[in-house]
Amino acid sequence: MELKEIIKNRRTHKLYSGQEVPLDLVRSFLETAIHAPNHKRNEPWQFIVLEKELMSSFFSRCQPAFQAVFSGLSDEKKENKSKKLEKLFSDAGAVVFTLCEKSEDSKREKENYAAVSCVIQNLMLLAQEKNLGSFWSTNSLFESEQLAPLIGYDSNSHFLAGAIFLGDTTGSPKSPHFQIDHKLKTWTSTDS
Repeated sequence: MELKEIIKNRRTHKLYSGQEVPLDLVRSFLETAIHAPNHKRNEPWQFIVLEKELMSSFFSRCQPAFQAVFSGLSDEKKENKSKKLEKLFSDAGAVVFTLCEKSEDSKREKENYAAVSCVIQNLMLLAQEKNLGSFWSTNSLFESEQLAPLIGYDSNSHFLAGAIFLGDTTGSPKSPHFQIDHKLKTWTSTDS
């Protein structure tokens, strides 16, 4: 498949078959994905891979943190969110927690996040090339300070740029019809 088609066909998938995505395949995706633009070549990313066999255990250990994040919601909404998360963790083939290096310099931190975002896009395109679905979750749930030690990172030096769910998909999401016409403007010398 050509790169153009891979980009156009990539969709966010939240429904997975439950089949494992092997660690060596995830590793090969990441080895390629890190060939992304990054300011001063500082490589501001880190990855923590959650393998299929540990997802249920991870989800159980995170329940108190999830409940704390959901504390302001009604019981019905808490239960609904909890069930959706449990299904996502139960059915995905792997999760890549993608971390971004913090910086006291806000410009540098923006550059770091841009670089990590490029890596995430590369990862998702590589998954698409192998007919695997992906979902980049930036849910506020994953920003909880209580989750950092459970995931396994230092929230003083890094923040979670996203939880990237990978897996064999069930069903096909609707295909959006992106148009460039209303987003593209050509600068001319008469523009002020």
